[in-house]
Amino acid sequence: GGSKKKKNINSKKILDDFFKIIKKRYIFSTYESVELTKEAIQLKLGMDVTFVNIISDYIDLNDDYEIEKIIEYMKLDKRFSKYGYWRPGLGFGGGHIERGLKMFESNKNKFQNRIIKATINYNESRIFFVSKIIKSNNIKNIGIWGLSYKKNTNSTFRSYSRRLIELLKNKYSYLCFDESCRFENMFNKKYNIIYSEDKREILKKTDCLLILSDWDQFKMLDKSYFDILAKKVFFDPYMFYSKHKDYFRSLNIKYYNL
Repeated sequence: GGSKKKKNINSKKILDDFFKIIKKRYIFSTYESVELTKEAIQLKLGMDVTFVNIISDYIDLNDDYEIEKIIEYMKLDKRFSKYGYWRPGLGFGGGHIERGLKMFESNKNKFQNRIIKATINYNESRIFFVSKIIKSNNIKNIGIWGLSYKKNTNSTFRSYSRRLIELLKNKYSYLCFDESCRFENMFNKKYNIIYSEDKREILKKTDCLLILSDWDQFKMLDKSYFDILAKKVFFDPYMFYSKHKDYFRSLNIKYYNL
């Protein structure tokens, strides 16, 4: 981006040389257009996340449907990218999408404002589903795999684990695992959080397991790895182990996903 719509000769040469080195193409525009593009991307991603979560909620009330099949069919349509947000989840994480939506929420069009506010509120409310699971079962010690807001990052800002812990306040104790990050010390003390380097130790020492970040290592385990959760609660929002629901039921594991 620049202050003018077109780049001058000097800046064109610098940009051409630089992007040739990194083997990328570029499009030159004004600062304003570039900034709006960035926020428009967040709006599109936010609507995509909301779409699949709405479908997931509808299916939750109608047992005749399988969301995996529905998503599989939709991906065959050439108008939709297979790289989009197709998996139900806990709404927005990390705060980036919310910040983008907030910009559009400031629009003077009141109808558009209502759409944006409803989108934010709908996705924010999904974390309440997890708190209901905790409160409806006899849980005192909570085990969490994954503290970052998504895989391959060490940021816990607006992560699902942080938001859930803040929502439940300090009524529980937490044993957590994440190879990438930890919460700050004041947060740990306030909410009775300790850490383990062993994922399986968390299964042994807590009343439930919550997978709250989609690290690849969490989905590569054999179903028997979870035998120790017998008569406990297992929340798997990413549906890593949804095909083993019957197995978990045979062990009296209360298995939940979205």
